[in-house]
Amino acid sequence: MSYVSDYILFPMREFDFDPALENLFLSFDCIKCFERQQIELDIPDQENIVGDELTSEGMMFCKCGEEYYCKIFITPYQGYGYIDGIGSDYRITKLGTDGSFNEQQYEALIDDQYDAIVSNTEFYETFCAEIRSLRELNAIKLANNRADKALRRQIYIGVISSMETYLSDAFINTTLNSDIFLKRFVATFKDFKNETISLNKLYDEFEKIKLRCRQSMLEIIFHNLAKVKGMYLDTLGVDFGSIAVPSKAVTKRHDLVHRNGWTKEKDQIMVDNDIITDLIVDIQLFIDNIEDQLKKL
Repeated sequence: MSYVSDYILFPMREFDFDPALENLFLSFDCIKCFERQQIELDIPDQENIVGDELTSEGMMFCKCGEEYYCKIFITPYQGYGYIDGIGSDYRITKLGTDGSFNEQQYEALIDDQYDAIVSNTEFYETFCAEIRSLRELNAIKLANNRADKALRRQIYIGVISSMETYLSDAFINTTLNSDIFLKRFVATFKDFKNETISLNKLYDEFEKIKLRCRQSMLEIIFHNLAKVKGMYLDTLGVDFGSIAVPSKAVTKRHDLVHRNGWTKEKDQIMVDNDIITDLIVDIQLFIDNIEDQLKKL
């Protein structure tokens, strides 16, 4: 199987990570035989970045014959990547370590991530503050044209990231703080539907149900708006309405991040002050509709 670095084959699973780590370990179940797969990627030193980003890539070969291509990108501010061949909502485990993968370290990372989310109980205020900052940045005009284009790209990406953070923090805080909503989540979350529990393990699983839900929520890609829309409706009774506009913006953000501002058809994506202004208005209205419904719960 051959790959062209300028293109990303679908389906794929995106993820992000701390670019300060030395190594990244990824683990997931093969889509064909369900055998556990693991890959280790060296993370290039950020000091070696020349231009916009550094990359690292690798292949996984399952015993059943399935192949998986993984690529990561490192910028001065973030690390992100994708695994080609698995869906966008497929569960993976990611871990940065000194060389050995173990569940204790993974659970510690989950706990840290969870603590950061539950500490953000004012998720709407956090979103609005971030949007105000991005609006102020958008008012800045840089003399260097290339630098100005890079700034517009980062602002656009920031707006979508702010939306994603709100959707994540609002859902997790609201659901885990209510037994009623937690029960609805367990009953309707599609990833749980194919799981079976033997009677002798029923009590143990009951004791761990909140932890299981917490881990599953943290592994959800919250810019997968079609999936997240269903979760909000099934669990909280919150209706997103049309997601056409934010979904289109998410797709555009994908090309800005993973193709450095080019589509897979090799068309350059234009992002200017007016486009960002319109995006901020659209995303603010989208989030305001959700927040208004959450306040009535």
